[in-house]
Amino acid sequence: MKRKKLSTAAISAITTMAAVMGVIIYIAYLSHNHFEETVVSQTQRELLATVKATAISLEEFINEHSNALKVISIDPTFQERVYKKVRCDKPVTTFCVLKSLYDTLKKNVNAITLLDADGIILHREPFIADRPGRDNSDKPGVAYVLREHKPHVSEVFYNNLGNPAISISEPIFYRDKFAGIARFMIQTDKISERFIEPIKVGQKGYVWVVDNRDVILSHPRKDFIGIQLLDVTKKMHKERGEDFDESIVKEHIREEHDYLNRIKIEQEGYGIFTDCIYHKKHIVVFNQVSTGDAVFNLIMMLPYSEITGPIRAHARNTFGLTGFVVLLLGAGGLALFRSQKQKAELETEARYLKQIADGAEALRTSEERFREFVEGTDDLIARVDVEGRLIYVNDTAEKIFGLSPKECIGLSAFDFIHPDDQEETRAAFEEWIHNHVSSVTLENRQVSKTGEIHYMHWTVNPHFDDNGNLTGINSIARDLTDRKMIEAHLERNRKMEAIGTLAGGIAHEFNNALYAITGNIDLIEIDLPPDPASNITRHIKSMKTSTRHMVNLTGQLLAYALGGKHQPANISISDFIKDKLDAIKNTIHPEIQVETDLSDDTHNIEADLNQIEMMLTAILKNASEAMEGKGRIKITTGNEEIDEEFAKQHPDIKPDPYVYITIKDNGKGMDKETRKRIFDPFFTTKFQGRGLGMAAVYGIVKNHGGWISIDSEPGQGTLVRIYLPAAGVEVRG
Repeated sequence: MKRKKLSTAAISAITTMAAVMGVIIYIAYLSHNHFEETVVSQTQRELLATVKATAISLEEFINEHSNALKVISIDPTFQERVYKKVRCDKPVTTFCVLKSLYDTLKKNVNAITLLDADGIILHREPFIADRPGRDNSDKPGVAYVLREHKPHVSEVFYNNLGNPAISISEPIFYRDKFAGIARFMIQTDKISERFIEPIKVGQKGYVWVVDNRDVILSHPRKDFIGIQLLDVTKKMHKERGEDFDESIVKEHIREEHDYLNRIKIEQEGYGIFTDCIYHKKHIVVFNQVSTGDAVFNLIMMLPYSEITGPIRAHARNTFGLTGFVVLLLGAGGLALFRSQKQKAELETEARYLKQIADGAEALRTSEERFREFVEGTDDLIARVDVEGRLIYVNDTAEKIFGLSPKECIGLSAFDFIHPDDQEETRAAFEEWIHNHVSSVTLENRQVSKTGEIHYMHWTVNPHFDDNGNLTGINSIARDLTDRKMIEAHLERNRKMEAIGTLAGGIAHEFNNALYAITGNIDLIEIDLPPDPASNITRHIKSMKTSTRHMVNLTGQLLAYALGGKHQPANISISDFIKDKLDAIKNTIHPEIQVETDLSDDTHNIEADLNQIEMMLTAILKNASEAMEGKGRIKITTGNEEIDEEFAKQHPDIKPDPYVYITIKDNGKGMDKETRKRIFDPFFTTKFQGRGLGMAAVYGIVKNHGGWISIDSEPGQGTLVRIYLPAAGVEVRG
């Protein structure tokens, strides 16, 4: 009987131990499954946020270029030339606004074309000699605008080089009449280089783009680009040595790669699918960008193995610990049966195991942020707390704020806002909180640590808890500084060109009247007997002096009017200055010293001698007046080759060899507002009725295809820099 009781007790202990082990194993199993689901779900959400941010950036890219065309299309002078079908058969500056726009945006666009109302090319940048006069009415997007007279973004097409591209077209009207079209052509590889290729997706993940016709537009494998998906699938079967059955492959794509169908219906989403190219399990996130007829299906792929690797390691650790506990339980089963304290320790061990699993999940949540998914974008991504302090920024913060992401953490986001924009931004911030908005947009200026100003377009998403309390704000900001510079530059070009056209018209009419006046004065002198003491003779002399002054004035007007080089000659600028300097010095105060540092080996330039002399005289007279009779002027010449980097920063000049002239004085200098208006006709800091000299200088430099800049600060003097194209010098490299 005693042995039987012991056997029953043993069975009871074993049963209890088995039940406890089952509970522990079940807890570990649930922990593993929950962990995997959490990791996959959070990864999908973070990938979707990244691909949506990319989609927003792509839409803004297309809108910005459409807006750039709108800016030039409203220029009255530009409209009139298109309406009159003025054609450029050689690279001239007739459509200088178009050239300036291309020079500014050439890193983003392949070509900008100007067409008349029949779809005939008037001009193209970059210039190709045989393109003006060509009929482009059948080109993608052109036919639509010719028919509808509305802006248009085309579907993806193949350009003359056989590369996939899109076109952005803007109609041009002249006095409410359709006059023509301004059209960008952008190859999709430029879009890919800017928005797709920089995105990092784990170790082996990638982003690719396919249009609605299943043609691949962007892919890490360049040999896939421009090929239909089914043809790529055939190619991959061949590479793997597998037989290809087209009907089976189509069915396979429907069954296992349904994201290719879903993206056309749902526009965005995510899931776990087999990759249609490499036939491996992936986390797939997709988003569709549709603007005009152009459709970009962005697909982000992350190998499932990159997620399951850490998960399986976690599972091995969890079940290993479970096995260890089971061994402990097996070895001490009978002792646990006899001791209530040991039983309590077992239950504590089980709870501890669950805590380990929960702690691992919490640790993974805090560490696995996948920051690399947002570090590839040029946009600023930031999160602030309820008080506006930065708690996360991506690497773009260093460009915008002038501080590393680590240095930004804890700082107030308002500290970087331009003082003139702070009040408006704070008011908007308070309004979002009060109205519990879910998403808003805002533009303001950010000031970096170094004082650099960036114009930013923000998309802001405040987050609230169930009680309506603000918990934080996520935001994505696009740097609009380049676009603002383009708009300001185009506006200035438009204004200067319009004023130049007016000045030229006035000058020609004025010249006609002057010819009549001077001719009649000459006739009066012929008809009257010479009498130096006569009042009439003195009056005639005074009239002739005034007419000479007016002739000089009309010369300045014509120089400003961008009329071209009237009598160009091949000259050395250094030799020219040496020959003319004494005569020019007679026009300035005699106590002002003029020094020279003229290079003997400057390249020759093609220049109108009268205009160059007028230019130098005007600058020296301006410098003389700024010094009020005493001071020093230094003239320097030399050669310089402008590179791509400098040209990007200064859209009015292109990379080429140049001859430079610098004229520096130690006068009283100018403030910022004066510098901005120095080339405006009739603007002066002296007195009413003067101010054509520097306007004429601007026109002469532009006539010669050159570039001019003014560096000046109050009390620091002024430096005028002029670059004129070298004649007959080839670009190195």
